[in-house]
Order: sequence, then C-alpha cells, then structure tokens
Amino acid sequence: SIFLLLVTMIYVIILTMVEKALNRKVKIEEEYLVEIKGKKLKGLLDTGNKCYYKNKPVVFLENTYFSEEFKLIDVLEIEVINSKQIINIYSGPKILVNNYQYEVYYSFTNIEEYDIILNNLIGG
Repeated sequence: SIFLLLVTMIYVIILTMVEKALNRKVKIEEEYLVEIKGKKLKGLLDTGNKCYYKNKPVVFLENTYFSEEFKLIDVLEIEVINSKQIINIYSGPKILVNNYQYEVYYSFTNIEEYDIILNNLIGG
C-alpha cells in the first residue's frame, strides 16, 4: 500500500516535470513592448522566426512604419510554413526590447494585431 502510494507520487512528479518541459518548447508566441527611435510598438516574439541576414536577426515590421530611414540592401529567400518566399532586407535603427538594444535587419509585411514580429533570439 505504501509502495503503491510512493510509485503513484513519483509518477505524478515525473508527469508534471515532463509537462513543464513540453510547455517550454511549445511556447511559440509572447508579446513585448518594442521601441524604435523612441516609438513604442506592440511586438510579438515568434520562436519560429529564425530568419538571419549576415548573422543578425531579421524582424518583420508592419508596412505602415516604412520610411526613408530604412535602406534596401538585399533580397533574401526564406522558408515559410509550406513554401519559399523572397523578401526585401533593409538596414535601419537598432530596436530596444526589455531595455536591451539589438542590431537587426528589417523586412516589411502586413501584420494583423502587432506592429513587429521579433526573431527567435530577441527578448527571451
């Protein structure tokens, strides 16, 4: 009886640890406040965004924020969910996330609900 209780407790503890570990891996999206040159933006950390250009992260900024301060420097082929896509790569100002500055490259796109999609290594 005590042995069965002990085995059950160990089983529950192991299941809880596995569930927590899986939840950390499954966590795909998290919201952040992002600043670009003093402008506050609603950002989404997307762990699926593993896009880099010259070893720097690429972030996706809502089209409405495009201005002359962003300079087109290249085009890049990226893999999206079920296909490949060609995107324009722009240089621009550093971004501020959680009081830390990141040097990034930009691509512009239509984004619903957010202003910027962050790269998987930003903000965490």
